[in-house]
Amino acid sequence: MISENKAEIAELIYIILGDGHIHKKGEKKYTNSEVRVSLNRVKEKEYVKYVKKLIERIFRTVPKGYPRKDSDGIDIRLC
Repeated sequence: MISENKAEIAELIYIILGDGHIHKKGEKKYTNSEVRVSLNRVKEKEYVKYVKKLIERIFRTVPKGYPRKDSDGIDIRLC
């Protein structure tokens, strides 16, 4: 179930438009979509926590964080 808080949903859309994307995973008819937001885990440490909590409140599931090996980036993913 998705949150009905329109302000939070609008904020997440804004975040995805600025720092993320949504894409379809796989080629099969019944595949999942993935929401991904890429941030700097060092310079934006508190914002990373905020975005994770926002996604959790909206979708009622915990997103996963995947640190990038080649930079200070982190990908926050919800599948």
